[in-house]
Amino acid sequence: MNARDNPEISLQPTPLPPSSPFYASRGVTQDDWEEAEFLQRLIHAAERYGKLPDRGLPATPDSEARLVYATEFAQKALAKHAGTKGVNYHRNHTAPTVEAFNLAVARYRKCGNHPLALIPEDRWLSPIPGWDGHMLAVTATLGVELPHPQARRDQESLRLAVKFYESLQFTLGPKSAKLYRAYEKFIATANNYLPANLHHTTFERRVIEQLAAWFPALSTGVSDIPASSR
Repeated sequence: MNARDNPEISLQPTPLPPSSPFYASRGVTQDDWEEAEFLQRLIHAAERYGKLPDRGLPATPDSEARLVYATEFAQKALAKHAGTKGVNYHRNHTAPTVEAFNLAVARYRKCGNHPLALIPEDRWLSPIPGWDGHMLAVTATLGVELPHPQARRDQESLRLAVKFYESLQFTLGPKSAKLYRAYEKFIATANNYLPANLHHTTFERRVIEQLAAWFPALSTGVSDIPASSR
C-alpha cells in the first residue's frame, strides 16, 4: 500500500491532542484550526510525491501539479480524520499557489512542525489578551508581535521562562519539581522590581516543560540569567 491508496500513511501523529473533533487553542477558531490541519496534511502529502526541501518547492508547472494531487489526498485524509470523530467534513480546499505553500512550509519547519504555525496569519492580528501557550510560542518563534499589550508581555514572559529552564535543566533535570520551584521564585523576585502592569506571567509547570522542549529557539535574544537569580 502506498500514499495513493491511503493518504493517511504519510501523516505523523498530530502533536496536540484534540479535545473535540478539532483541537481548539485559545484565541483560534475552529475554522482556523481546520485550515491548519488541512495545510499540515497537504505538506505531508506533498512529501509523498518527492523530496520537499525546507525552502519548499520550485516555481514550476510540475510543482503546481504536485500541489493539486496533494490537495486531493489531503482533503481525503482530513475527511477520514473527521469521520473518526463522528463529524461530516465538507469543506473544499483548492490547491494553494507554490508561493503560498512555500511560506506555510517555512513557518511549519521553523516551529518544529507545530500545526498552529499554519493557522491563517491574519488571526495573529486579533487583539486577544489571553492566547494559549502554544500560540504564544509559535508567534514568538516566528517573530510576530501580537497587538494586545498583555499578549506581548506573555510572549516575553514565555521567552524568559524558556531561557531560565535552559540555564538550569542540565543541573536539575528538564522535568524536575525543583527546577519549576526555582523558576517560580525567579519570576516572583523579578516582579518585585516591576510595576504591577508589567509583571511577568508565571506559566504552569506542564506548559513550560513542553514548550521549552519544543521551542528552544524561543530563548534567542533573551539576556543571560544571572547566576545569583537561579
